[in-house]
Amino acid sequence: TNALADGFDETMWIDSDVGFDPDDVERLRQHNVPIVCGIYPQKGRRVLACHVLPGTEKLIFGDEGGLTEILYAGTGFLLVRREAYETIQRDLQLPLCNERFGGRPMVPYFQPMSHPESVDGEVGGHWYLAEDFAFCQRARQAGFKVYADTRVRLMHYGNYGYSWEDAGMELQRYRTFHFHTK
Repeated sequence: TNALADGFDETMWIDSDVGFDPDDVERLRQHNVPIVCGIYPQKGRRVLACHVLPGTEKLIFGDEGGLTEILYAGTGFLLVRREAYETIQRDLQLPLCNERFGGRPMVPYFQPMSHPESVDGEVGGHWYLAEDFAFCQRARQAGFKVYADTRVRLMHYGNYGYSWEDAGMELQRYRTFHFHTK
């Protein structure tokens, strides 16, 4: 909210544990879409920090990748333009919060929410959406699509730099392994 009040037309969210090539920020900006991200895996799990659209059978990463629509994006490497924030606030009637404390009020774009789950049109419980997925759900409710550029290689640092391959396959194990010290 402060960035918008200061006149910025876009925000670039980058988590401190996400490694990236600085040129990839410009790559996202060049798409001229309101919401676009890079995809990275969750640390230590064979899962991407996003959800794909229902029916998506595969994602292609790297040189053969490109711009693709996804359902929800993690906010570890996410570009959002002003028009998305303003439309979400207006269309969903998001309130200004904390005005009584002085300073700048805030808009709860990223407030967690629950969302009804449906399978074949039948509601079957609720899905808790943390702040990143909740933002994407609000964006969708306001008519926006969420895109990912699958050419952007990100590293999600934990015990080491996790990347696409870590989410897509098991670490190979050997019955015998020769470790060369020299």
